[in-house]
Amino acid sequence: MSSYKDYRNAPELPFTGVEEYKLIWQLSEGASTFEIGYTLPPEVTISIKDVVGGIIFDSGTLSGTGTYTIPAPYITVGGVIITMTVVGPCPITDAFNPDPIDFQTNIPIDGVTLSWINGTGTTDVEVWFGPNGRALKLYDGSAINSWLMGTLDYGTQYSWYIICKNDSCGVQSPDWTFSTVLDTNLVIDTIDVYPQELNNWTGSCNTSSKTQVSLVHGYNTEAGWMVFDLSAIPNNVVINSVTFNGYLYDNSWPYWSITPMGDVNPVTAQASMVFNQISSHSGEGIAYSYNEETETLSNDWLTRPLGSTVTLDLQNSLSKNWFAIGILDFDFSTSYYVKFQGWAEANKPFLRIIYTFHAVTNFQFSSDVDDGWNLVSIPGLLPGDQLVDDWWPFRDIGANVFQYIDSYQAVPSVNPGVGYWMKHSGSRTYDTGEEWPSEGIKMVRHDPINVILGWNIIGVYEELVPSSGLTTIPSGIMNGPVYGYSGAYFISSELNPGKGYWINFNADGQIIIPDAALKSNNESIQWIKDHWGKIIFSDASGRNYTLYAANGEADLSKYELPPAPPAGMFDIRYSSGRIAEDLYSTVQGIDMCGVSYPLKVRVENMDMRIVDETGKIINENLKAGEEIVISDAQINKLIVGGELLSTVYALEQNYPNPFNPSTTIEFSLPEDVSNARLSIYNTLGEKVAELVSTSLVAGKYSYEWNAKNVATGIYVYELRTEKFVSVKKMILLK
Repeated sequence: MSSYKDYRNAPELPFTGVEEYKLIWQLSEGASTFEIGYTLPPEVTISIKDVVGGIIFDSGTLSGTGTYTIPAPYITVGGVIITMTVVGPCPITDAFNPDPIDFQTNIPIDGVTLSWINGTGTTDVEVWFGPNGRALKLYDGSAINSWLMGTLDYGTQYSWYIICKNDSCGVQSPDWTFSTVLDTNLVIDTIDVYPQELNNWTGSCNTSSKTQVSLVHGYNTEAGWMVFDLSAIPNNVVINSVTFNGYLYDNSWPYWSITPMGDVNPVTAQASMVFNQISSHSGEGIAYSYNEETETLSNDWLTRPLGSTVTLDLQNSLSKNWFAIGILDFDFSTSYYVKFQGWAEANKPFLRIIYTFHAVTNFQFSSDVDDGWNLVSIPGLLPGDQLVDDWWPFRDIGANVFQYIDSYQAVPSVNPGVGYWMKHSGSRTYDTGEEWPSEGIKMVRHDPINVILGWNIIGVYEELVPSSGLTTIPSGIMNGPVYGYSGAYFISSELNPGKGYWINFNADGQIIIPDAALKSNNESIQWIKDHWGKIIFSDASGRNYTLYAANGEADLSKYELPPAPPAGMFDIRYSSGRIAEDLYSTVQGIDMCGVSYPLKVRVENMDMRIVDETGKIINENLKAGEEIVISDAQINKLIVGGELLSTVYALEQNYPNPFNPSTTIEFSLPEDVSNARLSIYNTLGEKVAELVSTSLVAGKYSYEWNAKNVATGIYVYELRTEKFVSVKKMILLK
């Protein structure tokens, strides 16, 4: 067709206008696709159509760089028409004279202004900027020649360019780059982490069982694993690189992978789960290291840098304090294999981890303290010895500052991570620049905090932390909620810098304070349910406190309150020491300390019986929403119970029985009695204890007897009232 030109004879640019070319091809045998690639200058566009003028297909307008795939039904047609449209060259010239100049280094992170000279004919500009070649458009509008940047990142290479344009065309400048200064507070550290020498922290398994307790085999149908202890790495670091070091004790031309394990812990997970995790993550691009050895390796130390997602995965594992990898020889053969020594061998495997963290630096800080006793902590350091008078110069100097280690102990100085009782003279806000140095508080590393069995007072560092983000070593040793103090104890969903918080632990260990609340996916626990009964106390000093009545649906052992505050302070709790009890099936005492009278007591969400210890001054049945006022300052204990009361007298069998040294005795009263006695006798009829001798209201009661001071043997306990006597036996075995 005479109107077509051979594509090999296309005219050289520049020229303007529209030209058509016929492209023909012959498919190679077995071909199923045909693509046309193109790279076009800005002034050139093309369209690709079938040879009969676009009746069958038309690519539309194509520009820049790309590929066009001929529709499958038309590949065998063997030809297309390519129409090329060329506009005149853009008359605008490039932007030039950049500032910062190209390749400049040590640029400050603040106060940077990009500037340039626009090309001739420019009416509008686009400003593109970003780190490491990932430029984003910052501006698109009327011509400008400078752009003020915000705060940049330390130690980062940035690139930028300008597009000068008019209504019809535009010209892009060269890419210009510069690098910012390094962070002088950034410390690079290296650490080697090993498996723990217990619980098989390395080993091998097949699909059904764990086959090795230490050795790590990629052999036949076995896969190996290694779990590394991360507890020595602080949580607030950034992982930069991870290198595997393992001792080969046997191998043969292995094709093998070092694989991610995610949240699968090989120490505790079933063999099938471990094996499946290792084998399903062993592919190239997924594995941390994918190795096709060209020969049998020397039996010696082998080092492999780990890639893929290892730095992110290990970063996310810091809150767990362990990190696992799998070892797989993907030949699954007895001829080709790889075998490493494990934790119980002479050469233990380890990971060499390089991480960065900010060294000591300062931060601005303020903290409110109340008049009277406060639970406090320090989030960093002041210059000097951290004396209590340096931290709180307006405290009540007539009272000591106390820490708690099984008991209250006076201290002259304080440390980050620990909480303290501090009595203050008046309310005050402490600020850097006022009571504390204007240069700020010195930041400390967020190392795990050592805790002991029982109650501990802790403090967090410079960031607010949700209680759900706290983790422990070993895991799961927190026994109940976090308690703060503001005139009275309360369950706290977050921990604020400068405050102290009580936490109960069921074992010695460490607690990890996460950074900025983002390291944990733990859900927040709703310790108090909305439908629980409430006993709300309001005293004459304006202090309020609430105790709760659960209905047999919670593990009440986790609701123990912290030790009582220093003597004389406001404190209300069940006689069991808890903030919540089951009042629907038992009667409980309430102990009150430091209360200002008159005291209002209000109940919500349930009906309740409230009496004083004698039953003669306070003896009320309250409906939900009702309250009483107690004016007698001699009343510092109440007896409360729900509406479910027994209809008969009953003395239950003690439990446990036999016991050592404590046992619980329960009984029920269908009516108020003026003198109930619960006594314990030995087999000679001698009274050894009297647990109850008082008037009681109708209800169910539970008392504990601790027999640590009496001998092994059979004992008799007796419940006696004016209308009822019952006796039962129990056995003490020491």
